[in-house]
Amino acid sequence: MQNEFDLDVYLGSALVDRYAKCGSLDRSLLVFFKLQEKNLFCWNSIIEGLAVHGYAEEALAMFSRMEREKIKSNGVAFISALSACTHAGLVEEGRRRFLNMPCNISIPPEIQHYGCMVDLLCKAGLIKDALELIESIRIVPNSIIWGALLSGCKLYKNLEIAQVAVNKLMVLEPSNSGYYILLVNMYVESNRWNEVAKIRSTTKVQGIEKNISWIQLDCNG
Repeated sequence: MQNEFDLDVYLGSALVDRYAKCGSLDRSLLVFFKLQEKNLFCWNSIIEGLAVHGYAEEALAMFSRMEREKIKSNGVAFISALSACTHAGLVEEGRRRFLNMPCNISIPPEIQHYGCMVDLLCKAGLIKDALELIESIRIVPNSIIWGALLSGCKLYKNLEIAQVAVNKLMVLEPSNSGYYILLVNMYVESNRWNEVAKIRSTTKVQGIEKNISWIQLDCNG
């Protein structure tokens, strides 16, 4: 179909985005390379599509190609690039691109970019590095960032930093007992029943104990 008429940049960009979101990367790339003129939306769509569908190396290569062609990037493209680094486990590459953001787009990283970096570091097992990054953020970290840290702690069994994350999350979302449940499960797996008892006491004071089932925990204890 694309060979039957010349695509302008607006229609072409829309098709690149649509095909990429539907998982039809072959068609998305076909339209992308057919376009004589490519706007930033077009580049962002193809980079994001490649990253989301597991083609991390290809997404980063496309990002580098965009830079070589002197296309001025924006925050959206960097989110896709950082996500690609996360999928491929490219920690140093992610750090390099993150640190270069102010030079490339003349703005400091935003909360979404910090979230990508925390996710990248946590999945690589660099939990302490992730916490240090969070503590350096000039913007108040949100529950998504602390939640990513907590997930990393769960994966790598870091109970100390998990407690830090839960404390922050319960300030941001005081009625969400799910964070306590995750932390309780971590303590149970480590047979740290004194800590389980402390959490039970805390949830009782906060009035959210009723949202947590303690029956199985009592039996295990």
